[in-house]
Amino acid sequence: MNNWVFRNLRIFSSFGFGYLDLLLVTIVLLCSTGTIKAQKLKSDSNIVTVTDIAGRTVSFKQPIKRIVLIFGKEIYDLSSLLGDEIEDKLVGWGPALKTSDNGAYIKFIERFPRLQKTSFLGSYHNGTLTMEQLLALKPDLVITGSGPRNTIEQIEKTKLPYLVLGLGDLFKGKVQNLGIAHKSLLILGKVLGKEQKAKEITDFVDSHMDTIFSRLSRIKSPVPSVYLENATSAEVYGGTEVYRYGNAGGFDKLSYWSTMLEQVRCNNIAANTSSEDKSYFAYMGQINPEYLLKADPDVIILVGTSGFLNFPTSIRVGYDVSKSEALSSLEAFTKRPGWENLKAVKNCRVYALSFEFLTHSMGFVGLEQIAKWLYPNEFKDIDPEEDLREFHKRFMPIEYSGVWMIGLEDK
Repeated sequence: MNNWVFRNLRIFSSFGFGYLDLLLVTIVLLCSTGTIKAQKLKSDSNIVTVTDIAGRTVSFKQPIKRIVLIFGKEIYDLSSLLGDEIEDKLVGWGPALKTSDNGAYIKFIERFPRLQKTSFLGSYHNGTLTMEQLLALKPDLVITGSGPRNTIEQIEKTKLPYLVLGLGDLFKGKVQNLGIAHKSLLILGKVLGKEQKAKEITDFVDSHMDTIFSRLSRIKSPVPSVYLENATSAEVYGGTEVYRYGNAGGFDKLSYWSTMLEQVRCNNIAANTSSEDKSYFAYMGQINPEYLLKADPDVIILVGTSGFLNFPTSIRVGYDVSKSEALSSLEAFTKRPGWENLKAVKNCRVYALSFEFLTHSMGFVGLEQIAKWLYPNEFKDIDPEEDLREFHKRFMPIEYSGVWMIGLEDK
């Protein structure tokens, strides 16, 4: 019996209460004390603490009811965890899905009509995102990537609860590790109370990645040469994402698609240039056509998306794209000057691949497909499209549709 109970017994005794009265009061007080402790324990159990990929240790009160996505494409992974709850819990998102993956945006709002009324934020890319927009939404959780540093600093000043995650960093750095993307999904799963679902997703992805790298390690045949381009226009060469400007103003490192190609046993013609050849490259690795024609790669991979509003002539692949549309889009790029002489074109080894394989957990399918294009015999029993279909069936609240990867050989 604690001191608080004794003090109250003395008070009751001073008013002339008898023994039985005091005993009843004691029981009531003890029960009240136990209820208070139980309520405190219950309150504490609703607090979850995690460390995000920026190294911040942060606590959130569950359940999370109001979520804001700074970028917008995080909806792929968020919806794989929340399922049908996404419509109720997403209260604001960035414009990236609508502007650069419009087919997916349409797919989501058809499945969840109320998302069409969900508040759009401004874009941190062009400076139209404001903290007033975030504060007005009163979120329980703001999700941002590690890229927009100025934006993160502004969010910090608002005192809003936020997480820095790398959900779109599947192929950033070493592909085999998948550390940032997997860690991010597991962190988010814990905060949302969906730890088991997050673990199921990462286990599913890992099992397929293990198969890819296990097979690649046993291949002894010659290494094929590859050219990969962000194909936004048949008239103008897009970036290869090989070099980025470094702190000193020069080219300094591989990024995104080039880091992925580095892992799949191939010769990336854009990445393997000597220092004097770097004059052939512009920002984000735009290749010189003469250099490409001279290199004459075995395989060409053109990356596109389902509705990039700023680049309507880009390679078309995604949820709302038919096979004929995808092939027509792909063939247009082979009409570039000099491409009729490339062996990749002659051998029908020119392919289109969805850019969105870089932005969420389904990215393992993109890696799987590239491995199969490079080594068709060694991966002949692997069906990337069927794996993508299975991922949707098991983890996504929207159904698989469209064409996400295709080649001239599929005519």
